Amino acid sequence: CTHCFPVVITTNLDPSLAETLRSSTPISHWAAFEMPVVFDLANGSLCYYQTTPIWGAAYHAGFRKEVQRNLG
Repeated sequence: CTHCFPVVITTNLDPSLAETLRSSTPISHWAAFEMPVVFDLANGSLCYYQTTPIWGAAYHAGFRKEVQRNLG
């Protein structure tokens, strides 16, 4: 299993884009996961998908922890 965390670093993330990232299920790939992440320098916040998709139930919580540990 491979996973990828594309990270965008920006200032003043648009609130509508932040909501889209938090609520839109990431694309599912065969034997791989992708989870877009945005780090907002203006307030030090991370923005990424907050819930667990059915197809990622075994992994997604761990991915969120990894993002927080490495970027939070």
